Amino acid sequence: MADISAPLTKFLNDVDATKASLASSSSSSSGLTSAEARKKIAKAARILLEDVEGPEASIWRVVWGIFDHFDTGKGEMTAAALAAVAGADYLLVVRIMRALTVVGIFVELGETRYAHNAASAKLTNSTFRALVIGLCGTFAPYLSHLPTYLASISFVSPADPKHTLFNYAADTALNFFDWLQMHPVELATFSAAMAASSALGHNQTVATISSLFPHSTTAEVLLVDVGGGRGRILEDVRTQRLDLIGRMIVQDLPEEIAGRTTSAAVEAIEHDFFTPQPVHGAHTYYLRHVLHDWPDTACRVILRQTIVAMTRGYSRVVVVDAVLPDVDASLFAALLDVNMMTLSGIERTERHWRDLLTSVGLSVEEMRMGQEGREGTIVAMLADD
Repeated sequence: MADISAPLTKFLNDVDATKASLASSSSSSSGLTSAEARKKIAKAARILLEDVEGPEASIWRVVWGIFDHFDTGKGEMTAAALAAVAGADYLLVVRIMRALTVVGIFVELGETRYAHNAASAKLTNSTFRALVIGLCGTFAPYLSHLPTYLASISFVSPADPKHTLFNYAADTALNFFDWLQMHPVELATFSAAMAASSALGHNQTVATISSLFPHSTTAEVLLVDVGGGRGRILEDVRTQRLDLIGRMIVQDLPEEIAGRTTSAAVEAIEHDFFTPQPVHGAHTYYLRHVLHDWPDTACRVILRQTIVAMTRGYSRVVVVDAVLPDVDASLFAALLDVNMMTLSGIERTERHWRDLLTSVGLSVEEMRMGQEGREGTIVAMLADD
């Protein structure tokens, strides 16, 4: 996290100035009213919160399509200029920009005058924006039904993969992923978000996998990427780590494997991870961003279908997913967890991960916490009998 001493000092100075102005109001008509003082302090607090949390946190608040049109090369733009380049109604732009600035996206310089801040600048990145639209836009229509859905299940934590918030709100018996195959617009949005997530985290993911093999390693089957999409991650691992000898295999559903470019370096196998793992005795079974989509009951099925293929004392399961702290989670991680309720998925704490893995006969050998609860790495092997 960047040094926060400067924004903290500015915040305290703003508060002191507001207090001084408020105190002077009793002897002068030029001072602030208490309502004006509260508004100024609230605005200063929002700016400080943005600096402390980082721009990603604000993506949960609102998403609009203005970012393609705001000229990053200019210090500021007016509502009239934005309306002209966007081909939008002037009053509509004013109303949208009012909402965005209030929640900390863009800065309001004056009447209908705006400038970028860290949050809005980040959202001009089309890849990052695709991720945001996928995270918020895909699930937002269903989250509005969360209160009535929770009431319908007697306010227990969602845990039934066949009766999710998505099933309830969309009035379908299909699971979300099967439903997407029948709705091309939503599938395109979701696929773009997942591609963006992979692109933004690609280098870090390759580095994470590489770190699992600190030394040259030889195995008949070295690495199986379960639910790994089209295998680009393994392609790069293979290229960067020539000292890793053995088969590398990516597994996913037929529609993902069908879209893959054929490669001699990485094999591809059609596989549904709710069915028995067909590759036996691999050194590493790798699951990234798989288990957080599912409740514990479904995760136990996925893990048990993998365990049957493992060799005791040799094979390992590596899970890469968020690992939330037991207390003081970040805003991003906490709200992502609420988002996952749509699928009855969950972002798990360290204790929750240990309980889950232990319940299927695995022993956690290593757990690396990600920054602010994001993308931790868990290594587990079959527990001793």
